[in-house]
Amino acid sequence: MRSLLPYFLLALGANLTAQIPLPKYQRTYTASMTRGYYFQAPTNFVITGLQVPDEKKIGKQNVALYRMKVRPPAYSQSLSVKPLFFAAGIDSSKILKVVPPVIVKKGEWIGVLGACGDASKLYNSYAGPKAPSRVLGIPFTMYRFLMQANIVSNKGVGRVSSEDRFNVSRVRMYVAAQGAAYAYGKTSATTPELMPNDSFPPSIQYRGEMVLKPVVSGVKAAVLLVSSSRVAAPTPYGTLLVALPPLVTLLVPGPISSSGVPIRFPLPKDSKLLGLKLDFQAAVVTTKPNLSTAVEWVIGK
Repeated sequence: MRSLLPYFLLALGANLTAQIPLPKYQRTYTASMTRGYYFQAPTNFVITGLQVPDEKKIGKQNVALYRMKVRPPAYSQSLSVKPLFFAAGIDSSKILKVVPPVIVKKGEWIGVLGACGDASKLYNSYAGPKAPSRVLGIPFTMYRFLMQANIVSNKGVGRVSSEDRFNVSRVRMYVAAQGAAYAYGKTSATTPELMPNDSFPPSIQYRGEMVLKPVVSGVKAAVLLVSSSRVAAPTPYGTLLVALPPLVTLLVPGPISSSGVPIRFPLPKDSKLLGLKLDFQAAVVTTKPNLSTAVEWVIGK
């Protein structure tokens, strides 16, 4: 990727909005209780949105955001809280806009609880414990945050605790100026999927990552098209979603399993890249090329 950077030095200075890196999904915890994560802010930033991952396709998400004066105590001690932002019963495919955006200052304790489901049952998206993440390029650690209650029932008002040695529960947190990655394009049973990786959004000084899932088996290789803008042009091989000619084409060597392969791009610590927009689409090579869905990157901190 480093050899491609001269093509990409197009500093746009955009006001970006995208999520902090999330740890990898492990399993779903089903209960009447709500889980999440907390952390101490390593810098000033602005929270603009939240979204609960919905691996079980439940369809409704519920989330509560908190600012705390102190670190939440270890369970079974607890701290009384009221949310800065709360939403329940919202379509889980939607990013919930935090209105007004929450301004976070360095050193503050921030917690978020979120699960899919309703007042009868919640589905928490578990990752491992003590999950590393970063905001605006500065690293921090997520720790398990819990409420022994259903936030749909109490609107997020209750008592919270911490359990630092146990699983965090995943909630996407969107912040201003973070690296952004979006998937687009219509899918079908035969359309290969190119998807962002929640854990590695495109940020300077870090690697960005996407995952190519060919859908079918026996894929020999794929070609990745990198462009600077979108199109929507029908072809015999599927819909072309990136403008031609591409800035560059990259070979993704095979064989590629139907479960997918990560595609990684190390990014330098170069402020000239901030705001740069790039579009990616893969052509999967089987008996004939088959065009994938696409991913758009906007590089941030």
